[in-house]
Amino acid sequence: MDLCIRANSHQIASRSIHPEPPSHNDSCEELSRDNRDLRTRLQHIISPFLSEQSISNSKDQDALIHDTRHKIAQREYELSLRSAERGSL
Repeated sequence: MDLCIRANSHQIASRSIHPEPPSHNDSCEELSRDNRDLRTRLQHIISPFLSEQSISNSKDQDALIHDTRHKIAQREYELSLRSAERGSL
């Protein structure tokens, strides 16, 4: 009986020093949890840049639309002047 107690205490001590490796499912769950945490942190870090970028893109698009409309109006004006010149000849 004394040997059994020693063996048990040795196994317990051994497990605390060298714990049993986690099962495959435990490892997968832990990796999944870690991935979820990393994804959440990454989204938290990146989201301000994405919103800045979308604002910047929006401003760029607005400026591009404004410039394009201005160029179209300019071309229409030039065409109307040419048309008027041709009509007066």
